[in-house]
Order: sequence, then C-alpha cells, then structure tokens
Amino acid sequence: MEPFEAFNSTNPLVKKYEQTKTAGKNKYFDVDEFVEIIDFYYFEQKFSQAYTAVEDGLRIHPDSYDLLLRKSRILIEFKQYDQAIKILKYLLAQDSSETEIYLLLGFAYTEKNKFSKAEHYFMQLLKLTDDLDDKLIFLRNIAQIYFNKKNYSIAYKYYQIIHRINPKDTNVLYDMAFCLERQNRNKESRDLYIKYLQKNPFSKTGWYNLGVVYTKLEELNKAIEAFDFALSIDPEFSSAIYNKAHILFRLKQYHKSIDCYRKILKLENKNPSALFFIAKNYIELKKYRTAAKYLKQALRRIPAFPQAWFEIGRIYFLNKKFDKSKNFVLKAIAQGEINSDYLKLLSKDYIHLKQYNKAAKALHIATLTNPFDDEIWYLYSEVHELNGNIQKAIEILNSAKDFIINRVTYTLRLAKLYFISGQKQKARQLILDAQLSDKNNSVSNFVRNLCTKNKKFAQFILKN
Repeated sequence: MEPFEAFNSTNPLVKKYEQTKTAGKNKYFDVDEFVEIIDFYYFEQKFSQAYTAVEDGLRIHPDSYDLLLRKSRILIEFKQYDQAIKILKYLLAQDSSETEIYLLLGFAYTEKNKFSKAEHYFMQLLKLTDDLDDKLIFLRNIAQIYFNKKNYSIAYKYYQIIHRINPKDTNVLYDMAFCLERQNRNKESRDLYIKYLQKNPFSKTGWYNLGVVYTKLEELNKAIEAFDFALSIDPEFSSAIYNKAHILFRLKQYHKSIDCYRKILKLENKNPSALFFIAKNYIELKKYRTAAKYLKQALRRIPAFPQAWFEIGRIYFLNKKFDKSKNFVLKAIAQGEINSDYLKLLSKDYIHLKQYNKAAKALHIATLTNPFDDEIWYLYSEVHELNGNIQKAIEILNSAKDFIINRVTYTLRLAKLYFISGQKQKARQLILDAQLSDKNNSVSNFVRNLCTKNKKFAQFILKN
C-alpha cells in the first residue's frame, strides 16, 4: 500500500484524523468515527488512505465487524481477493444474513474466474432477499459483474430474470441484446434491439448497435438505415459514420464512402485511419495518384502504418512498377507484421522481376501463415514451374491437398503439371476426376483461360 497522504478534506472528522496522522500522534476514535473516515476515503476512491484508516481502526477495535467488512471491500479494490475472501467467510460465520457479504464473495470469486463458487453466493444472496426492489438491484449488480468480466452468457441469464420480474424496464432489453450480439446470436440480438427501439426511438447507441448486428447478418442496406437513424440523432457520431463508410465501400459505392470519411476528417482532423480508407476507395476507382496522396498523408501522421505502406506497394504493382512495389511491400513487412497478403504481393513482384528464388522464399512463409489460401499454393507451385523445376511444382501441389478449397481447379492444375512432365496417364486420370466432381462449370472456365497460355494442354483436356 502507498504511504499515507493527507487529503486536506473539509470533513471535520477526517481533518481531525489527518492532523493526528501528520503530527505522528495517536488519538482515540471509536468504531463509528472510523467507519465515517474510511467511508469518506473509499467513496472518494482514495483507497490507500482508506486502508491506512481501517488498519488504524482495527488496531484499536480488532474484532469490529464493520471495520473488517470495510477492510474486505478495500482489499477487493487492491485485487487482494484471497485475503478479502478469508475475512468475508469469517464475517459470514458470525452473521449469515448480511447480504453485502454474499455479493462481495460472489464478486471476488468472479474476479478469480471461479464462476461456480460465485454463483453459489449469488444464489444465496437472492434467496435471502424478499423485497422485490432490493432483489432487482442485486440482480442488476450481479449481471453487471458478469458483464464487466465479459461473461455475456451468464450476464444475459440475469438480465432475463430482471426482464421477467419487471417487463416495463426497457433498458434491460438493450443489455440483453448487447449480450446476445457478443455471443454472435445475431438474429436474437436484432429482434431485441428492434423491440428496445420501439420504446426508445431516440437512442443513438441502440440504432448504432442494431446497425452493427445487421452488418454481421450481411443485411447491409438495413445496416446503413440503422446508422442513418443514429446520425439523425447525433450527426457527429463518428463510429456510426465509420461503419456506414465501411459498408458503402463493401457495396462499391466508393464516392459515397469517401464523403463519409471526409466527414470523419472534419470531426477528427487528419485522422490517419480515415485518410487510409479514402485512399482505398480511390484505388478501387483507379485514381492511383489521389490514393497515393492520401496514403502519404496517413504515413506522415503514423509512419508505423504497415497497411498504408502495403497499399502504396499495391498501387505501384497495378501500374506495373514492380521494383518500386517490392520496396514498399518490404517496408510494410519491416513493420513487424507477417501478413500472407503482403507476402503474396511481394512474391508477385519477384515473379515479374524474374527473381524466382526470392518469390519462392516469400511464398513458403505465406503457406505457413495462411495455408488455406488457394492462390498462395498455386503461385508457389508456379514459381518452381517458371524456374524449370516441374517435379518440385508437383510436390508443392501434392502437399497442399488438405488445404485447398476449390478441388476442381486444384486437380486441373496438378493435371497440367503431370502433362508438362510427360506423365499423361496421371494427367488423364486427374482430368476425369475433375470432370466428375465439377458442379460449377470450373473445367470449361479453366480451359478457356488455358487457351491463351497452354493450348496443348487445353486440347488435351478437351480430348479427354
């Protein structure tokens, strides 16, 4: 605990206590006086002073129930849960009707993540409480304890009880909806937010959270509507503007998305995230110079911004300036972020620069980072094919078998490699397998793309 520091209180009793402390004198205070002093410090959140006062009090009144109860509260504030629990159990043995002890014990056990023990004391507390208003207060306290611990499933259970007892309390609908959303029970969450908003139509956070849930449900136009309602209540609600902007980007409404991010810039001058996303929109609009301008502004605000370095690299790649692209992607990777998308673009730069060994090295790391990206495996195999090592290209695709998602394309690519290596019987069998499992016309699309790249293999597929 920290050394005692006078608070210079205007409370006469606390002032008197502090004067005795600073003078180094011992003056007698009775239990009620110590309770007043401790409670003053506690509610002012001066827990070190409160602890000193409770220790002083217990030296004079060692068996005081009220002082020991206050000591347990302060120990909980200092996260000394085991010591607090020991005192609380001692007090419980003296008086099993004190409701606060059950609440404090339940809280201490939740902080220790011992939820079954916490539940035991919370249930005891509720059994002891006959008054309905008191019971609702305790239920809300218990729900809040679990909510703060991010144990949303148990918090939701208590909010449900509150709602059953007092269905007129519409605020609990919001709490229930929030807990459901955190558990990804999004349809149920949506329904409760709608019910809540019917009673509280001017709740900007209610509309905002409904927008978040609609986004998770991929009901994007409804999400925009919900964010617009939030913004009609508070036009400067930046979180709602951000989320609306993100959705507009996903819907390819790039100009509208840019307008939203510009509003963010007015509210939060030179916000690097807004600058970055404006650039992303301009990249999609193929306005690469404008995009680069915004990315550079973002980097002036935060030089350690790997996504911005990467996007500049992507702009150079799209403009076929592969050497410059490579340098910017390497800067993104140098920020310490191992990202399969960065490695994939870097490998493409190296392939265009005919630096196949470097491309292979980048792709090897990418397969370890994200083994379920089909394109990474195809590029990794292709690099060795371009480098003249067909057998290695085949080995890579064979090792990817358990990770590949599009099985037909994978089988045809492997067949192509066997065809190039002269193993036509294996290639023929793989083509047959692909044709038998093709449900999305993948073989025809694959042949169409091959016609400009490898006409011999395309003809081989058509014959088989």
